[in-house]
Order: sequence, then C-alpha cells, then structure tokens
Amino acid sequence: MRFIYMMMLLLPSLLLGGGIYPNEVITVDPVSPKFQKYPFLDEDLQNQKDLPDRSDVEILNQTLMSNEAGERWATVTLKNNATGKRIFTEKNVYAMYADGSKGKPYQVRITLEGSEVGSYLFYFGKHKFPILYVYTRKE
Repeated sequence: MRFIYMMMLLLPSLLLGGGIYPNEVITVDPVSPKFQKYPFLDEDLQNQKDLPDRSDVEILNQTLMSNEAGERWATVTLKNNATGKRIFTEKNVYAMYADGSKGKPYQVRITLEGSEVGSYLFYFGKHKFPILYVYTRKE
C-alpha cells in the first residue's frame, strides 16, 4: 500500500520533470468500424484541384493519433506497387479532417524500392478537427 501511495506522488513529477506534459502525450484515436470515405461536397475533387500528386504507392493501413494540444499524426503502411524505385513525398498524401478540409504532412521524403512495404510516421501539424483518414491518388 505504501508503494502505491509513493508511486501516486511520484508520477506527476516524473511526467512534468521529464518535460512531458499530459496534454502533449500522443494517443491512438478511436478506430472507425471500417475504413471509408466520407461524402463531403468536395469541389477540389470535382475540379481536380488540390489533389495529392499521382503515385504508384498505396496505403495498406493507417493508425491515426492526436493529443489534447491538437497535434495530428498518422502511422501509415505504404506499398510501392511499381517494380522500380519510387520517391514518396508530402505531395503524394493528404489527410481528410472531420470538417471536410484537407492537409498535407510536414517534410516527407521516402524512397521505396519496387514492391517494398514499410510503415512511416507522418506529422500533420495542429488542427481543431481530428483526421478521418489519410489517402493517396493512383490516377
């Protein structure tokens, strides 16, 4: 009992003393029942403006994360469907936010060999609304 009491007293100082504040801790966002697109009226898609650049790289899986400070992150598993090397940048991937707006991640440059699969962490900055999904464009 004494040990538990001591840990309760030490935990806040360990978190705060290490420069980590509770609202900065990144947590995994709740998972939707299935990966789906949301039917926002998106004039950009209709007019082919502000779309991710075309790529042979597809998203196999994604885990969305955030913190109370509004930072948005995604761990994304990518697969290069081409037989040759491809360079994947922030221009090849967008996030769709819950308000229907879109955003690019910061400073992404990934080199994928032909048919290579890998998981990567993307930072999308701060946003008031959570990320619903992350997507690329093939055509």
